[in-house]
Amino acid sequence: MSSMSSASELPPFTTKVQLRETHFRDQLNVPENQVVRYHASSGSTGTPTIMAYTQDDLDLLGRLTSYAFKPLQDSVSRWCCYNAFGYGLFTGGLSLEEAARMARRELGLDITVIPASNQPGLSIKEALTQHLRMIDLFQPTVLFCTPSLAYALWEMDGLDTFEALIIGGEASSPALRNLLSNQGGRQVVEIYGLSEIIGPGVGQGCSKGALHLNENAFDIEIIDSELVISTVHNQAMTRQRFLSGDRVRSLSCDCGHPYRAIDVLGRSEDYITALSCYVSQFEQLLIEHGYAACFEIIDNMIRIEPRHAGKLHELPHLALPILVVSPGTLTRAVGKSKRYLQS
Repeated sequence: MSSMSSASELPPFTTKVQLRETHFRDQLNVPENQVVRYHASSGSTGTPTIMAYTQDDLDLLGRLTSYAFKPLQDSVSRWCCYNAFGYGLFTGGLSLEEAARMARRELGLDITVIPASNQPGLSIKEALTQHLRMIDLFQPTVLFCTPSLAYALWEMDGLDTFEALIIGGEASSPALRNLLSNQGGRQVVEIYGLSEIIGPGVGQGCSKGALHLNENAFDIEIIDSELVISTVHNQAMTRQRFLSGDRVRSLSCDCGHPYRAIDVLGRSEDYITALSCYVSQFEQLLIEHGYAACFEIIDNMIRIEPRHAGKLHELPHLALPILVVSPGTLTRAVGKSKRYLQS
C-alpha cells in the first residue's frame, strides 16, 4: 500500500453496514453545493448505499473507466459504442458516458455513444427485441453491458456487428468471455468497480485478459482473499479500508501493466456452499461441458440447459441433483443475473 506503512498505524475497516447506518449527508467531505451528482447501489442485498461526486470526482471516474478503451485502440475500426448498461442511480450507464467523454479528451478517440440503457419497463423478451432492432439500425462496433446481457445477445446472433465488448457489473468466467469473444475474434475487456468506492474504474482488463487494479487511485489490500480498498483522490466521499465483500485471487500477467492483476471470484452471496464454488466457477464448468451460461439453483436442485451448438460432455459428480431443461427455458437477463436463488 502506498500510504499505510505498519499494522499499528492502519485505520479501522469500513463496512457496508456502517455506510448504510450513517446518513449519506453525514459522509460528505465537502459542502453539498459542491456535489454535482449522486449515485446509489441497487440495494438488492439491503438498504442502498449512496456515493457523491464533485466534478473532479466525475473526471476521475471517467478517466479511470476510460482505461478500458486502451486495449481496444488497435482493434476497433470505428468508435460507435452501444451503451446497454442501466442509466439512472446505477453507476453503469452514466459512468461509461463519463469514460467516453474523457477518452475523447485524453485519448483522442472519436467516440459516438448510443445511450440504449437496459430498456427498463420492458419484459426481457421485449428488451432483447428492442436491442436487436437498435443494433441493426446503428451498426455499432463496441458494446457496453453486463456479461448476462452479452450472453443473451450472443445466443440471438446479436453480437455479429461488434468488434469489441466492454462488460462489467457482475463476475464472469474466462470461459464465458472466450465464448463472447468468438474464440478470440473480438476483444472482450472486463471492467470492475463498486458503487461504494466510485463505480466502474477500480480495475479493467488488459490486452491479455487479466483484470488490473488502478493502484494509482486506490490503496489495495487483499486480506483472507477479500479485496479491501481505500480511496486516494475522492473528494466528496472518501473510504478507508472498505471491506468489499469480493473474493479475489492474485494473477500473474506479463502484459507490462504496472499494477497487480486479480481474478474476481464473487461475493459471499455468490458462493454455492453445496458445490464448494462460486457462481462464476460453476458457470465455467457448465460452458466447458457444452451447457449454457444460464442456470438456476433453487431448493437444492440445479436446472441447466444445453448450449446452442454446444457439444455436451458428461459433467462430474455434483453434490446437488441436476435437471436438464430445454434450451431457452431459463430466464435471461438484461442486467445482472440472479442464478443462485438461496432458499
